Amino acid sequence: MQNPYEQNPYASQSVPNVLLQPRPSTPKHGINTGVIIGVVALLLIISVAGVFATLGPGTNNAVTTTPTTNNAVTDTPTTGNAATNTPAPNNAASNPYSPFTGTLALDDPLRDNSRGYKWYEGNPYNNTSCQFIGGAYHVSIYQAGLTPCTAGNTNFSNFAFEVQAKMIKGGDSAEGIIFYVNNHKSYIFNLFQNGTYGLYLTVNNTDVPKLLKSGPSSAIKVGMNQTNLMAVVARNGTFDLYVNQQKLDSVSDTTYTKGQIGLDASTSGVPAEVVYSNARAWTL
Repeated sequence: MQNPYEQNPYASQSVPNVLLQPRPSTPKHGINTGVIIGVVALLLIISVAGVFATLGPGTNNAVTTTPTTNNAVTDTPTTGNAATNTPAPNNAASNPYSPFTGTLALDDPLRDNSRGYKWYEGNPYNNTSCQFIGGAYHVSIYQAGLTPCTAGNTNFSNFAFEVQAKMIKGGDSAEGIIFYVNNHKSYIFNLFQNGTYGLYLTVNNTDVPKLLKSGPSSAIKVGMNQTNLMAVVARNGTFDLYVNQQKLDSVSDTTYTKGQIGLDASTSGVPAEVVYSNARAWTL
C-alpha cells in the first residue's frame, strides 16, 4: 500500500480544530460595501487558518476524454452577485486566456487517475477525502477547515490552469484552486457561496493565511449543483483570476514562484463536497 505522505508537499500531522463564525450575507443598501468585504475577508482567512496541510500524490486508474466547445474569454473584471451561464472549457490545444500562448501540459477530464498526474486519493486525516467517484474528482471536508488535494506529478512556474468546479454539498463553504504548492507553502484561490472570491498566501500549516485580494462578482454562480469554470494565469509574479471566462482581478506577489497544482474544498463547519472535472494547464 502506498504511503499517502510519500512525496507529500505537506507534513503528516493531525488537523487542528478551528473556531469559525458564519460569513455575512450579501451587502444590502445603506451598508458600506468596503466594510462588509473587509469583514468577509477576515472571516475567510480564519476559515482556513491552521488546516491547510497533509495531502500528496495519488494512484493510477483509467480514463477517457470528452470533447467540449470553445469560448472567448473576457478580461473585464466583474462585480455584484447576478447569476451567469457557465461556459464549457476550451476544447482546443491553445490557451484561451491572455496572453493566449503556451504549450498544453496537463489535459485531464478527471474521470480517474490514469493520466499520470497523480491526483491524491484517500483520507490522509479524519474528516477529509479526495477520491474519484462516478467519473469525476470529489473533494470533501466534514469539519471546519480546508481539504487540499494536489496533483503530485505536477510542477509549474508560469502557467494557465482551468477546471470546472461544482459544489454538491455545503453551506458556508468554498471551492477552489491551489497552486505553487511546496512544503506547507502555496496560494489558494477560492470561490465562496456568498458570491465572493479570495486569493490567499499560506506560509505554513499553523499561521493564518494572508489575504491578497477579495471581492464580489456577478460571474460567480452560487448554490448547489452550479458549475463554475475557474482559472488562474500565473506569469512572473502576476496572477490573473477568472471565473466562467470573466476576469475577476489581477494580483502581484512574488513570494512563491513554482510548485504543484491542486484543488480544494473548505467549510466553516457544515460538511462540503466539490466535484471537479476537465482540468487543463498550459505552460507559458
